[in-house]
Amino acid sequence: MDTVSTAESIDIAELENDPSPFYTRMRHEAPVTWVPVLDGWLVSRWDEAAEILGDPTRWGAAPNVPIFDRVAGGTSVLGTDGAKHADMRAGVDAAVAPQAVLGYVDAVVRPIAQKYLERFQHRGRADLTAEYFEPISVEALRHVMGLAPYVDAETLVRWFHDLAAGSANHVDDPEVWAATDRATAEIEQIVGPVLDRLRREGPSEGMLSHMVFAARDSGEARTNAEIYPNLKVVLLGGMQEPGHAGANTMFGLLSNPGQLAEVREDLDLIPAAVQEGLRWISALGTAERRAIGDQTVGGVTVPDGALVYVPLHSVNRDETRFEQPNAFDINRKRKPHLAFGGGEHFCAGHFFARHVMKIMLEELIPALPGARLDPESNPVVTGFMFRAAVKLPAAWDVRSDQN
Repeated sequence: MDTVSTAESIDIAELENDPSPFYTRMRHEAPVTWVPVLDGWLVSRWDEAAEILGDPTRWGAAPNVPIFDRVAGGTSVLGTDGAKHADMRAGVDAAVAPQAVLGYVDAVVRPIAQKYLERFQHRGRADLTAEYFEPISVEALRHVMGLAPYVDAETLVRWFHDLAAGSANHVDDPEVWAATDRATAEIEQIVGPVLDRLRREGPSEGMLSHMVFAARDSGEARTNAEIYPNLKVVLLGGMQEPGHAGANTMFGLLSNPGQLAEVREDLDLIPAAVQEGLRWISALGTAERRAIGDQTVGGVTVPDGALVYVPLHSVNRDETRFEQPNAFDINRKRKPHLAFGGGEHFCAGHFFARHVMKIMLEELIPALPGARLDPESNPVVTGFMFRAAVKLPAAWDVRSDQN
């Protein structure tokens, strides 16, 4: 099958299951190509991706992406540029700025990690995604957002999965939309009164208050309708990274026992493992932009207003950028990756995500002697818009004092 036919015949199921063979072929043969199932252009190679993500004068935010707009329920920070984008970012940035994160992240996340470890450490096996990385990520986000008194971790996990499924619902499955709509209704029912109270009380610390008041010098608070789309962006991003990015990193270590042994011997290698995990399986699967006027990239003309998908999983495995890109290697020569996107839409929570991942691994790795992939159950890595080791069965040696 020729390259054009391959791009025209690719379906969402293949992209969800394992897009790597398709991405590899596109990088080599058609790094900028039209993909009908996405109703957009796919830019799969590093150089072109970096050009697009780094030039907001030619490639703007992607408003009116039907699927995500359906999930968000309005315009979010992902679909705006310029002053409006800066205004929306202000509601999120303060709580996840480096200085703020360093002030709370260890005290918040480490006890949560220890709590979840205690629940399964004695068993000798667990699905580390479901029992460790996901719930810790959600619990951390719940505290940082100030939602802990109002919603439990299980509900947040369910909201995430329902919203994420909607974000990937290219086949327009009505059951998926029904679940997404239920999550939206619950979010508005639970969070709406909290926002109303914060609005009455005036500015205070906490992400929700920042989302209401930050950078509004005029005193004009944001409405709930303005906040909900960005709240959903935070829920989706805050779950993917660090939760699923942490699981992806641990999957890489479990798949390479020698590297896991190196890290166990020297926990100072964890930041390198985190960086490699973020590159190896990029949890945020794609970044989207729209062409501002007819634009030429990679020798291909993309028409004005066309939607462009940059698959971060592909560009972070570009052979022209990284040696042996499909290998997980914590000793790889360090180069910047695009796991958090780029340009003015670079992920606001990148610093928070890296530090939560670091703490989760610092607690987990020493606690599971002889950790290995569970020979009785296979890991599952899936996702196009969001890609992760959604199932990570592991086994380890249980010490006599843990029985």
